[in-house]
Amino acid sequence: MRRRFRDRPIRQKVAWIILLASVAGLALAAGAVGTYELTTFRPRALRDVSTLAAILQANMVPAVLFNDTTAARENLATLASRREIGAAAVYRRDGSVFASYRGAGGGSLLHAPPARAGAAFTEGLLLYTAPLAADGQAVGWLRLQYVLPGFWDRLPQYGIMALVVLIALAGAAAMLLTVLGRSVTAPLLALADTTRRLTARPDLTLRVPKHADDEIGDLTGAFNQMLDAVQEREVALKESEARLRLALAAASMETWIVPLEPAPSRGALADLLANIHPDDRPAVEAAIASAIRDRSGFEVEFRTAASGADERHTALRGQAYLGQDGRPPQLIGVAQDVTARRRLERQLLQAQKMEAIGNLAGGIAHDFNNLLTGMIGYIKFAQRALQPGSQVRTDVDEVERAARRAAALTSQLLSYARRQMVMPTVVDLNETVRALEPLLRRLIGEDVAIAVELAPALWPTRIDPGQLEQVVVNLAVNARDAMPSGGHLTIVTRNVTLTAPPAADDPVAPGDFAELAVSDDGSGMPPEVISRIFEPFFTTKPAGQGTGLGLAVCYGIVRQAEGHIAVESAVGRGTTIRVLLPRGAAAPVAPAAEETDDDPGGHETILLAEDDAAVRTLAVRTLAEAGYTVLAAADGASAAALAAGRNGSIDLLIADVVMPDRNGRELADELRRARPSLPVVFMSGYTEDNVLRRGVLLGRTPFVPKPFTPGELRRAVRAALDAAHRSVPHA
Repeated sequence: MRRRFRDRPIRQKVAWIILLASVAGLALAAGAVGTYELTTFRPRALRDVSTLAAILQANMVPAVLFNDTTAARENLATLASRREIGAAAVYRRDGSVFASYRGAGGGSLLHAPPARAGAAFTEGLLLYTAPLAADGQAVGWLRLQYVLPGFWDRLPQYGIMALVVLIALAGAAAMLLTVLGRSVTAPLLALADTTRRLTARPDLTLRVPKHADDEIGDLTGAFNQMLDAVQEREVALKESEARLRLALAAASMETWIVPLEPAPSRGALADLLANIHPDDRPAVEAAIASAIRDRSGFEVEFRTAASGADERHTALRGQAYLGQDGRPPQLIGVAQDVTARRRLERQLLQAQKMEAIGNLAGGIAHDFNNLLTGMIGYIKFAQRALQPGSQVRTDVDEVERAARRAAALTSQLLSYARRQMVMPTVVDLNETVRALEPLLRRLIGEDVAIAVELAPALWPTRIDPGQLEQVVVNLAVNARDAMPSGGHLTIVTRNVTLTAPPAADDPVAPGDFAELAVSDDGSGMPPEVISRIFEPFFTTKPAGQGTGLGLAVCYGIVRQAEGHIAVESAVGRGTTIRVLLPRGAAAPVAPAAEETDDDPGGHETILLAEDDAAVRTLAVRTLAEAGYTVLAAADGASAAALAAGRNGSIDLLIADVVMPDRNGRELADELRRARPSLPVVFMSGYTEDNVLRRGVLLGRTPFVPKPFTPGELRRAVRAALDAAHRSVPHA
């Protein structure tokens, strides 16, 4: 019963409380009236009859004194209006009846004279006796018989009283119900209704109107303030969730949850592990099991596809969140696609490898190329002094070829490391392939059929011509080595327009390209070999049959030309290597004439700055034999001092780029402050001077790469002097 009443609506509770209070009040009133009646009924009757007797005494004394019975009976007859008086009698002093009255109730009188004055209660009657006296002398007695009414006779009177009380209580209850309804029930119902609406449909804009400033008003205000705070937190939470989603999207992250009650959900766990590479699955499962067992976090990385070009890497991070019972109810975490990061790491590793190779190549190129310059130069002098066809001349020619092979190896190292000083020009890829075709047929051999398919109107490209030839030859030789039993080699050129980068991790911008594709039908390569094909010193050939630099050099040359190189291969299906070279903006430049040592000389004065003694001596002899006056210095400081102390003119500066004290470009800048029009020819086998590199690339800086022949040096000097003479205005 208590629970049923507690669960009733508050309006019914208030009504029931008021009803019960009214009934209790009515019962209390009835009890009070009953108690009052029981305790005051006889005293009130005695008081009533004594008052009536006093009135009759005053009127009866004269009638008794004058023996006027008529007057006495008339006085007693006035008692007819008092229904409670059953009988009355007046006695003389001797006890005889003087006059009497009998009421409608038929009361009876005791004819025995009264013995004394007083009152006596009998069953249902009050017998009251009072003396009649005149001047202190008793003259008679007055006796009244008072009929006491029974309970049922008095009940109508109590009913009227109860009705009045009930009406009063009903009015008070109605007023109380109205007042409580307005000040208590209605505000509480508004609170309850708003709570139900919030539960059914979360709408944080709902508010409860405040009816008063009492406690319920304070409760309403606090409830509305709570809704304001919840709404603010909801807005902040949504903003935080939006930022989190943006952060997760920017970081290529996805959230995941695996329920762990009462045991890890096999379905959810299976979905999480579904795309993991089979080789990585044991490690991931062990990390998750350890996190569940130790109630800790974990971090693991795995592949999500088979090895190859489509392989992706995912980093999985999770944390086991504990429940109150001590068991982890959920495993929550994020999965992040780190494929791009791994690609960048591979690119960084490749760049570091190239940097290491570049440092190695740069470290040896300067001194080694100086040695080769002296060797090749003096070989040229020796060849001029020997009779062609003699055994000694043949031996010297072999030494020259060995020296040039050594120079080519150094050049390959610098090409891969992108540190070779290149001189790009606009070339026709078709003409390069046509010019190399006879050489390729001799290199490849008769057991490999060569097919050349050149696209008409092929776009020109800008690249160092010697390096382009090196790329074509290296690709052809690499294809031949993939066909030890013979096969077919196809060289194709065509125009290609890219609208997007050729690969996700390739920095090449979209645009127009001239493509060179070299294909073979050899053994092909598996994915793990393709992924390393451009690494320096990586080779699948037996020891002693390959340096591992052929394709690495091609990669460096193409990248240096801002192009793209890619491999398409499958085991048993051959290989195709595609090279994309950016479209050039001008027509191809005609190739230079065949080099000879009989180049014209001159009579100008040349300042030579070279720190290597063998190269310096070779250059002085070469230029002196051509008729030039040569001022030689062993370093930049000596050259600057020599120029400062000379009164005559200096027509040309030849400076090695890498020298102690100050390098060639710093020396040229210093001398040009006094001789602004001084032409300069730089020579070097390796340089990290980016300003000088840019000048050579743009064709503004004359440059002689080491190792060089005496004829190459004379032609470079004559070209620089002639260009300087043409730029001087004539009077």
